[in-house]
Amino acid sequence: MFYYLFLGLVLLIPLRNITLKFPIFFGIPGLNITNILYGLAALGVLFATHGKDKSESYRSKITIPLVLYICYFFLEIFQNLDSYSFTYLFTWWKDSFLFMIIPYFFVVRNVKEPKKVFWILLVMCIANIYMADYFWRWVRWMNLDSYANKIKSVNGTFGDIGGCNEWASFFSTYVFVVLTLSKSFTRKWINNGLKILAICNIAVLMFTFSRGGYVAFMGGLVYLLFKAKKYFLILLILMIPVFYTTVLPTAVVERIQMTFDTTDKGNIEDQDVESRLVMWQDSLKMIAESPLFGHGLQSFKYRIWRNPHNQHLNILVQGGIIGYGLFVWVFWACFKDANYLYKNGQDKFSRSFGLGMCATIVSLFLANFFGDRWSYYVITGFFWVLCGLVYVLINNPISAQSNNVVIE
Repeated sequence: MFYYLFLGLVLLIPLRNITLKFPIFFGIPGLNITNILYGLAALGVLFATHGKDKSESYRSKITIPLVLYICYFFLEIFQNLDSYSFTYLFTWWKDSFLFMIIPYFFVVRNVKEPKKVFWILLVMCIANIYMADYFWRWVRWMNLDSYANKIKSVNGTFGDIGGCNEWASFFSTYVFVVLTLSKSFTRKWINNGLKILAICNIAVLMFTFSRGGYVAFMGGLVYLLFKAKKYFLILLILMIPVFYTTVLPTAVVERIQMTFDTTDKGNIEDQDVESRLVMWQDSLKMIAESPLFGHGLQSFKYRIWRNPHNQHLNILVQGGIIGYGLFVWVFWACFKDANYLYKNGQDKFSRSFGLGMCATIVSLFLANFFGDRWSYYVITGFFWVLCGLVYVLINNPISAQSNNVVIE
């Protein structure tokens, strides 16, 4: 039962526009469909019917740093109680930190059979298709021949917590798993369907006009090309700054060029860039004031923003060097697991999945230099589900259980 409820959670994780339409249960604030499904998933972790399988020889590198990271930032709540109530900070910690661990451990403890792996991936693809369609239905009335700030109004399925930058982060990271898996199935209609989905994701990314999203995508793409030894293509990508005006749509070119435009007095013309530079400078000052332990959860504030639009700096501000060290450790552990699957997977599907996850991790790490693409479960919920699937595929090779799902 818990598994099927978890499929519902996976479907709804990035579809906040739908979950916001559900009523609050019993009139209790915070008791919404998402929290209920996360709670049931937590019960699924606690009441998993099996213990550690003796055949599971690989021990995940993620568990220790992830648990330490979450616990450390729980303690950071108490550093900032002078500014916010415990209830507010605990709610933020629960949504941004505790919700990281639940999908990962649910998959690790409850998913073993190949069919369960594929059903989870299918549900994620369905959500992805809906999101891409939703984006185009939202922007179809806009003139995309040239850039206009009104494109920022496209909040999409993330509802009230994100706009085009968050969309760009989503599509620039998970697209790599879709790309690498597109040649792993025996049926061509699945291969072609995944390729079409990947193209749609890249098209959505392009017209989000998110410069941070472009950088994140290019980072993951360069990683894939490097692993494939496509050095000439990497050289072409590195040359994009020279000839991008001739190959990209006009609106995208205009958005990129805005980054470097200055006024007659030499000031940066783009207010987004200027405000972020100011926030980054303020962050560095706060880090210097308390470099080891930081200032506590939600301690950064600039005008209406509580994040300096750089999650790496934000974590340093909140948790200091210790907190940031744990943050980097979590990323490195995720990469180690994915890379192990890529190198040691016993079937093509597993190795392709591991490679796609490595690129996803690279992209997500870069995306967080341009904003908070880490704390919102609507963006990273899929990431932790996929990290759990990496562990499952390492210890339960599909080729050993099913001979007609994956080609070799």
